[in-house]
Amino acid sequence: AAAAAAALARGFAVPDAVILAKMLTWSALRDGHAAGAGPGPLRPDRRFVDDPRAMPVMGFGDDTAPDRATLTRWREVLWPASRRPPTFAGGLYAITDRPERVAAMALSGRFEHVQLRIKRGAGVDEDRLRAAIREAVRDMAGRSSTLWINDHWRLALDEGARALHLGQEDWAGLAGEDREALWQRRARHGVRLGLSSHSLWELCRARGLAPDYIACGPLWPTTTKDMPWLPQGLAQLRWWSRMAGVPVVGIGGVLEDRQWRAGLAAGASAMCLVRAAEAMVPQGDRAEPSVRA
Repeated sequence: AAAAAAALARGFAVPDAVILAKMLTWSALRDGHAAGAGPGPLRPDRRFVDDPRAMPVMGFGDDTAPDRATLTRWREVLWPASRRPPTFAGGLYAITDRPERVAAMALSGRFEHVQLRIKRGAGVDEDRLRAAIREAVRDMAGRSSTLWINDHWRLALDEGARALHLGQEDWAGLAGEDREALWQRRARHGVRLGLSSHSLWELCRARGLAPDYIACGPLWPTTTKDMPWLPQGLAQLRWWSRMAGVPVVGIGGVLEDRQWRAGLAAGASAMCLVRAAEAMVPQGDRAEPSVRA
């Protein structure tokens, strides 16, 4: 309680303060020592905040007792020896809402990852979404860059996509059978998963799903997406990259080369570009016909 109160006094939100208190308590218990006939005193150390071993994992609040699959995912994150070899390629990660631009960005040679992000809204129905995803999957067949589909996971899997990006609110809104369907695709067919995170407690929730990457943002102020979150900055990105236990992708307000270079230097595995990605690939560039394996 004292640790949580101290974090609150320093301006941390309640969920983040509780996480920090748990980290300190865990490390103090680990480093405690025997004294006389009792179990011995705790030994708190301010360096706990930079110890990846102290970073917890969390469920989404609707879990009951963790099942075997959940415990396996947690073990992958908490114990480095249990982790699968990393398969996430580092570099630049483009985001576009235009399926006709996906392959052009991949062919530019600048991006290891390209995400199609189309939000539902006026004039965007399921047929239009399906057509856009189908076009992107078709045009990226045989490319070396990875295509990620944002949010529309069922349509994406129906159309043959192999990599999904979800916001935490999207995952939280899935029914149990939908989550199980995603886990089965991930286990049996190698479907990849990336998750958005904006705070310490969201980082812990994302870790609990053992994703292929966790996005950290916004790093700088951004106008491409409504955000209630304060900018994280490079110091937080550096800390996340050290503590997450999975690859971290920086996102939000990355407009100039110096920004994405600084993000990679801070330890991010990749840096996301939206408007800057469009500027890197001239509008006249056209993708060649798909190269199929």
